[in-house]
Amino acid sequence: MDNTSSSNPERHESRTAQTFVFFVRDLVSTGAFGSVEEAVRAAGVVLTLLEQRLTGEEARDLNAQLPIKLQEIISEARKPLQGRSVAKIHRDEFVSAVAGALGVDEQRAETMIRNVFLTVRAHISEGEAKDVASQLPLDLKPMWSEPA
Repeated sequence: MDNTSSSNPERHESRTAQTFVFFVRDLVSTGAFGSVEEAVRAAGVVLTLLEQRLTGEEARDLNAQLPIKLQEIISEARKPLQGRSVAKIHRDEFVSAVAGALGVDEQRAETMIRNVFLTVRAHISEGEAKDVASQLPLDLKPMWSEPA
């Protein structure tokens, strides 16, 4: 009896979970977060704001390279922001928005943003990282491009 067809969905689900675990492990290992929950929540907030700063096509391209579970978290984080346009947001507004959403001061928010960006860049292609950087304003680009 061939169990291949019944195990493929299970294998896919296992791989999906594993890529998210690797992402979270790398994010937590930056030392910028007090817990796994805080790291995941920060990633959702930061990436939701980032995708609103990108064109629709570029946001879809970035999301396509992220773990599926992270895509779901971003989708949930996006709901309260629907209808709000932050396309012209610059560094100070970005940091302030993250600080407000996470209930932290702006210095801590900047540290979180830099570490989320660092982890995302490690999990996407170099070409995609360059595409994202090309759409960021000059004052926000260093947060994406420079090491945390």
